[in-house]
Amino acid sequence: PDICHIIAVDLEIMLYLAAVMQKHIVEAEDYDPVGIVKEFADNITKELDYTLEASNIERFAKNFKDEPAIYVPHVYRDYTTEKVLTMEYIDGIKISEVRKLKADGYDCNLIASQGAMLILKQIFEYNFFHGDPHPGNIFILPDNVLCFLDYGMMGRIDEETKESLASLVNAFIDNDVSEIVHLFIKFYPSERVDLRKFKLDTWEVLDQYHGVPLKQIELKRVFRQALYLIEKHHLKIQPELFLLGKALVSIESIGSSLDPDFNAVEQTQPFIKEFILKKFSPHTIAHKLKKNLFEFFALFQEFPEEIRNIFSLLKSGEMKLKFDHRGLEPFIAKMDQVSNRLAFSIIAAALIIGSALIVLSQTPPLIFGVPVIGLVGFLVAAFMGLGLLIAISRSGKL
Repeated sequence: PDICHIIAVDLEIMLYLAAVMQKHIVEAEDYDPVGIVKEFADNITKELDYTLEASNIERFAKNFKDEPAIYVPHVYRDYTTEKVLTMEYIDGIKISEVRKLKADGYDCNLIASQGAMLILKQIFEYNFFHGDPHPGNIFILPDNVLCFLDYGMMGRIDEETKESLASLVNAFIDNDVSEIVHLFIKFYPSERVDLRKFKLDTWEVLDQYHGVPLKQIELKRVFRQALYLIEKHHLKIQPELFLLGKALVSIESIGSSLDPDFNAVEQTQPFIKEFILKKFSPHTIAHKLKKNLFEFFALFQEFPEEIRNIFSLLKSGEMKLKFDHRGLEPFIAKMDQVSNRLAFSIIAAALIIGSALIVLSQTPPLIFGVPVIGLVGFLVAAFMGLGLLIAISRSGKL
């Protein structure tokens, strides 16, 4: 009954630990643990509201209404609330129970190819995909029909990311290192990447697949090597891409368990080709030109007003420029050190001169005919000079 409160407390603890990790562990910064926890928190919070899951099921059913290879359970809206999801009972065999499927006469090879096709359709055609397609969430019904369960965690992909993903796969097939590096940095932005080293490491990975037929390439291995490159070159992983990667890797893990000859890359290639052809079709190009034209005219209309606003800010003296300096910290620290030493030297010199004048003036009180204040001044100046010499000697700049 108190599950919402328990989850909220757990998420607060996870967020705190992620923040500590990101602050104190340099390697963790590249993985953006805070962003990952926030993404997880967002997904699990949505899963607690069953009306959202009901909407996901209905949208999924609408997308695949004409697809005979998939069955989507019916939702009973009148009996569904935030805390209760009422849906059709599904009596099937889990996709992981391969022996039972074969014993009951199911075509496992067909199920593997249909499962891959359905996941790829979700991504490349509908931009709305199942975020947790593990074997326990996929049932097989009579006539080799697949049924996905648990629609609480759904992923979404925009056209720009989809285009970049298609271009990345295409560049991998064409052995285009420059394009792969460009797309990786677009996906995982970083200020610390060394492009030359990144290209060399990418070449090294691609050389392993040179001349290798597509049917022999393992998608899971490619993903593992991609993650290695991301980690090595300090690229920032965007949390929203985790669900997408998870869905794509599941294609191979599920498919290979059903069919030993299953190859995820071969299954993916037709969708990539179709997407690229669609991207450059006359209809798509005309639509983009129309959209860009409208945006240009909107910008053209707003331009005079924006210029007027800038001049108004200049006249009123409210224009502010933000100066973001990078790489100047060592220089600033050095200048601080130099100015401190200079000030120290000036004070020591002033003490010596002042003490000498006091000694010459024979200002009482005197010890052995020498003014006490003058002696103290000489001693302080001597200690300051000695301290300065030690500091300079330790820095190796003597």
